[in-house]
Amino acid sequence: MTTENFQVDLRGIVEILSHHLYSSPRVFVRELIQNARDALVARERLGQSAASGQQAPIELIVDEPRRALLVRDAGIGLTEQEARQLLSTIGASSKRGEFAQARRDYLGQFGIGLLSCFLVADQIEVRSRSARESNAPTMHSGLEAATAPSP
Repeated sequence: MTTENFQVDLRGIVEILSHHLYSSPRVFVRELIQNARDALVARERLGQSAASGQQAPIELIVDEPRRALLVRDAGIGLTEQEARQLLSTIGASSKRGEFAQARRDYLGQFGIGLLSCFLVADQIEVRSRSARESNAPTMHSGLEAATAPSP
């Protein structure tokens, strides 16, 4: 058996999902807020409170000159390995294993929250620090929408 790689046009997939799951491309804001809220719930499940120094548990900051939206939370965070595993896999969710026992605690369910950002952006930047590890380094990753080659 041979293994073949294939390309995925993320913008195309997100457009398909938006037509079948969502009614508006602005859904990405709701998805990011849901992800931030779920990260706070997951951190509380560890018995940790949110880090101090933030204005609110979830902050939305509009950077008009850069045409960017920053969503900041003090949730559980991701390690670099978790980010690679969860953010680069369509439909992956860090909550999936916990759903059987705590489905009502989390808002997000499909593992496409970050992916929905490609409805409005070609690039996404993720910075995260895991609350599961003491002195964990900050993970920084840039994601770009893939474009399908012209026929």
